[in-house]
Amino acid sequence: MLRTDIAIIGAGPAGLFAAFYAGMRHLTTQVIDTLPNAGGQPFALYPEKKIYDIGGIPNLSGQALTTNGLAQIEPFRATTTLCFDEKVLQFSQVEDDGETYFTITTSKGTREARAILIATGGGAFSPRLLKAKGVDALPNDQLTYIAKPYASYQHKTLAILGGGDTALDYANEIAPYADHIALIHRRDRFRGLEHQVALLETHPNVERITPYIPNQIDLTADGKISLTLTKARTEDSKQLVVDEVLVAYGFIGSQTEMNDWPVTTHHQAIPVDQQMATDHPGVFAIGDIATYPHKTKLIASAYGEAPTAINSIFRYLHPDDDLHMIHSTTFFGSH
Repeated sequence: MLRTDIAIIGAGPAGLFAAFYAGMRHLTTQVIDTLPNAGGQPFALYPEKKIYDIGGIPNLSGQALTTNGLAQIEPFRATTTLCFDEKVLQFSQVEDDGETYFTITTSKGTREARAILIATGGGAFSPRLLKAKGVDALPNDQLTYIAKPYASYQHKTLAILGGGDTALDYANEIAPYADHIALIHRRDRFRGLEHQVALLETHPNVERITPYIPNQIDLTADGKISLTLTKARTEDSKQLVVDEVLVAYGFIGSQTEMNDWPVTTHHQAIPVDQQMATDHPGVFAIGDIATYPHKTKLIASAYGEAPTAINSIFRYLHPDDDLHMIHSTTFFGSH
């Protein structure tokens, strides 16, 4: 059975960067993720959505971020095993012939590693569903909870439901393609960033419909979608016919799998110290799943936590060895 130095649970941005840094520390790694591919939430939910708050990168999409992350670990593929469509059910620490390691029970069998790094982000996620009469009868390709490739909305009429950052992002990003977008929110004011709200003004084909709630959806004879919208706190209603509906009510994260893991949790997160260590020896955590005072949940923050965690794991695995500072310019310049 393959036994690596580290098992990284989660192949999102944090997990991939941790695998890269582990490679620079000459640590063997297996990365395990429940999804069928790498990238985590940015790739699965927002592949075309632009990310603007990573230092030195003006913007890039979730898909590009994932592609770059996989390319970054390519020099270490000989010592990095990627395991997709595999859920970690539980793990426990054992001793055998004087060596301490973890046995990891997954949906596909058993794995072994000397240390564990948890980088599961927000955990398993599912969309907040639209609750309206007739919604279950609509074709899946006409009512979606994740945007399709933006170019697929070319010359279409689209209703986007929601008033947060995701709904606003979708409206602004899809506007150059769609003929008309109806942005429907149940409140008068949108909850997204002021910049995104102001950006709506630059798209004359985006119509803001507030405060309205969709309570009936029907498929018309010519294959379009008819929405009955009711004005909040009134009996007033209006009809709207569109080609497609994109529901952007957000997603609900779940960390129920952690219930069987031997680490302390707090409000669906794992407390860590300055070394990114949990209260269980040999188990570390980074990214959105990790919590500490004044934590800022950003991809950029996770990128800073990953080297700290890998260095801590190196010290845990090799307590008698000196930990020398390593820079990528020096590392790759000498290899």
